[in-house]
Amino acid sequence: MGRALRSSGEVKAVEVVDPLRVRFHLKEPWPDFMTFYSSMSASAGWVVPKKYIERVGDDGFKKHPIGAGPYKFVSQKEGIELVLEAYGRY
Repeated sequence: MGRALRSSGEVKAVEVVDPLRVRFHLKEPWPDFMTFYSSMSASAGWVVPKKYIERVGDDGFKKHPIGAGPYKFVSQKEGIELVLEAYGRY
């Protein structure tokens, strides 16, 4: 997680505080940080299974993303549309 976030240029470091919390260290003040990282369309703040990413790679994940939460991936048009549906077993 930290490597991808730091490569964005605005994030200096990502610190794992405990199993349920992380702390972002920014290079400078960024008022829209929470808006950007909480947006589903930006996908920057998605929580994803590490083993899945290691198995399918970044390109495989882009074709069929999975994560944790109340929705599941249906389809996408990159940069235009992300279609999700409710995940009944959440």
